Amino acid sequence: VWSQFTADVGVGKRLIAASVASVSTTNPTGVQFEIGEGADGSEVAVARFNVAWHLGRYTNWYVPLWKSLTDNARMTLRVRQQAGTAIIYVAALLTVPK
Repeated sequence: VWSQFTADVGVGKRLIAASVASVSTTNPTGVQFEIGEGADGSEVAVARFNVAWHLGRYTNWYVPLWKSLTDNARMTLRVRQQAGTAIIYVAALLTVPK
């Protein structure tokens, strides 16, 4: 399931980093984050990164990325994990002008 970050990223933007953290009491063991662009139901992954950690709750991961974004694109995030229990994540995307 894709979750929307913004309906319109604007014009002339570059994605340079993502910051993610688990805020659940369960430690995630293997997680894949995908950042997507596109209309609801037709998202396409434009960046992907994997995280494997046992660092506990509220541990933040900063992941450098370098991706030109499509002008006025809808930005989304999808999470896949190995754990069978529900884990809540907090994420932020950092963009700058191209």
